[in-house]
Amino acid sequence: MNPSYVQTFNRHRLLFSLPVVILTVLALWVVAGTPNQYKAGASIFVDTPPTEPSSFTDPSPGDVTPAWQSQQLLAELLATRSFRLKVGRKGPLTKYLAAHPTEGWGPTALLDKLSGSGSAQDRTWNALDAKHIMTAVPGGQVMSIELHGPTPEVAVGTMSALLATFEQERREITVARQKSAIDHFKSQIAGARSVIDLVNARSANGTALPEDALSLKAAETRLKRAGRGLNQARLSLAAANSAPPTFQVRDEPSLPAPAVSGMKKSLFGVFAGIFVGCLISLLAIVLLTSSEDRDRDDREREELREVIARADDDAPLDVDRATGTNGSAVPQVPRVKATGER
Repeated sequence: MNPSYVQTFNRHRLLFSLPVVILTVLALWVVAGTPNQYKAGASIFVDTPPTEPSSFTDPSPGDVTPAWQSQQLLAELLATRSFRLKVGRKGPLTKYLAAHPTEGWGPTALLDKLSGSGSAQDRTWNALDAKHIMTAVPGGQVMSIELHGPTPEVAVGTMSALLATFEQERREITVARQKSAIDHFKSQIAGARSVIDLVNARSANGTALPEDALSLKAAETRLKRAGRGLNQARLSLAAANSAPPTFQVRDEPSLPAPAVSGMKKSLFGVFAGIFVGCLISLLAIVLLTSSEDRDRDDREREELREVIARADDDAPLDVDRATGTNGSAVPQVPRVKATGER
């Protein structure tokens, strides 16, 4: 290490120790003042519908696994405000947040008290974001979910509400899709029947056109296809309304829910504060040392100029008494003693 750095630190020891002390205290404040989070976990088994071959017994490498599809659907639902609020209201989360406007005594809690913590709905939206809900797909049919909550009971209850709401939304999506299919096929049937009725009316009146035969045949074909599609959509709708859950919960959320934050997290926060404080102090030492070195170099150069200037002023002049010059082009006056003599 450069000795100048040590000398700079020794001259300003208290000043360079302040960043380490301040950031360590701030880290302790943040860690100790942040409320604990508790995690609840669950695993679900997802497979293809019973009318289709099982993805477990007949897997296809090119197909998207049911677990991955469920993970994508859950992520998309969690991106909507309505789904998060449903989970919060179905479980204990929204009630708990409404009864506890602020938590902890750290910097974030103080800022919330000054600026307002927001409504229970807004805090429910924030409490169910990607930092509090994590999903993973360890296999093609299994998806694991982890949820962090303010208390063990709230975490477990919110996880149960999440699973129930997820199953309800999946069922509603399937039912809405089948209802849309029924409306589509009904529209196709109505259009085909109108064409058939029009062609039959023209034939009865004797005003049939040459292309009516082709139109009639196409309309009858479309009517048959729409009729089969309508029957299938009705069967699918009935199955969706009476079908069992689309997934099976293998590991249900239950108490006790372990804490997410602990001694390891606290120690990490303290060491991070010490590290950042030391880094700031080291940077300040380097900058201050460089500045002092530049100032010292400037002073030394100035002193050297003054010494050279004084040496030039005190140097004797060798003047030729005959010519009155010292070898330069400028005439020189010989120096005489200050006795009054010429």
